[in-house]
Amino acid sequence: MIDQDQISDASTVVVVGIVGSCLACGTMCAVLCCLSRRFFSRGGDLEVEVGHPDPSKDGLSEVQVEPKIVEEDLEAELGHPGAFSDDDSEAEIGRPGLDETGDQVTQNGLRKSMDFWFVPVSEIMRMPVDAPIPRHQTCRDMGLLVKRRIDIDDVLSGNLRVDTAAVSHRWPVPEHFDPQCTKLSKLQEVLPRTPSIKWLWIDWICAPQWHDGGRTDEEEVEFKMILKHILPFIFLGCKVIVLYERIYNQRFWPNVECWIATKMATPHGLVPASDDRLRVLVHGIHSAGGHDKANLAQVLEYWHRATAQEAITILSHDDILVTNAKDKEVNLKVVASLDEQIRCHHSSLHVVQSIRQFVPL
Repeated sequence: MIDQDQISDASTVVVVGIVGSCLACGTMCAVLCCLSRRFFSRGGDLEVEVGHPDPSKDGLSEVQVEPKIVEEDLEAELGHPGAFSDDDSEAEIGRPGLDETGDQVTQNGLRKSMDFWFVPVSEIMRMPVDAPIPRHQTCRDMGLLVKRRIDIDDVLSGNLRVDTAAVSHRWPVPEHFDPQCTKLSKLQEVLPRTPSIKWLWIDWICAPQWHDGGRTDEEEVEFKMILKHILPFIFLGCKVIVLYERIYNQRFWPNVECWIATKMATPHGLVPASDDRLRVLVHGIHSAGGHDKANLAQVLEYWHRATAQEAITILSHDDILVTNAKDKEVNLKVVASLDEQIRCHHSSLHVVQSIRQFVPL
């Protein structure tokens, strides 16, 4: 005779097995769905590698694209199944991958965390306005900067914007971002109005510079990593202080920064930021000074409602100027990739939450 307890135990095993199989299939479907969107929307994945800096561009360097082999991309996305533990990110399915530095990335290609240099607002407020700010290496060696590890979850949740801001601006000359201290003066004027901001990211101060002494091999590696991850970590995560002038919106890099600054991350990708998540603070300089409301309205009119594809179309036009045409071509593909990575990230998170709901770990 079969004991009722044995029947109960057997039933439990069958139910758990069925649930586990369904969830496993759901996980695989989510990943394959994500992969199919990536492959068919772009004809294969692209791996962005940052090349040697072009000093004449607005503080950024030339970017080159190298195609990945599709089979390698699939292996990187699917990986090997692994157990979930308290140390695993809820945004991952299976084991995380590794980037070129050996650090972990999620299965959708987003890096889990990234180290950036920041300058405390208190240091900015103490700087003299009659001498240009020294380059990053000098500020770093003087002990004026702090290196912080930024987690991608703090970026996507909006937590980073609470106390951290990035400055979007146009370089007037290749040698210095602010030779007349106009931008420093404006920052010292407006930062006290937002006392919650404790940290600033400014490219000249927070990324190793080529001008005035070159970069070491280690600084070159660091610079390339910053450029590769600046959009998803800095301009998607921080408040963005736009130092607006009348020719700001003619340049490619300030525009792409400004577009991302008007967005927030959701399960549908990058969408227009809601009023409570809008991170853009616009302050006019030079002849645009004193017209902050009008300047903000213009920025929002251009970029707030623009989708990734619309931004790509607009920024592809010849009247959006860039020193190196390849930079525009490559980084518009980065914009498309980032929007898709955000969707995949949320899809993965939903699957993991479902697994933990039905199968306690």
